[in-house]
Amino acid sequence: MDENKVAPTIIGVVSSVETNEEQRRKIKDKALQIFDLKSADFRFSVDKTLIGGFVLLYKSMVLDLSIKRKLSEMV
Repeated sequence: MDENKVAPTIIGVVSSVETNEEQRRKIKDKALQIFDLKSADFRFSVDKTLIGGFVLLYKSMVLDLSIKRKLSEMV
């Protein structure tokens, strides 16, 4: 790796369903705002057990905005 290159910032997005381009754009914009970043590479994946919503993964942080988490808090 070139000494002057900085590894890209990667944010994982796990959603309950496949997301379209408009949804991805909104998620990206919000994630950059939440984590106070100017840019990042996004990796999207699907986990149907989330029921709804999504989870953001950045460094060692997990921001769980899923229905599954909300339901588990009610029990």
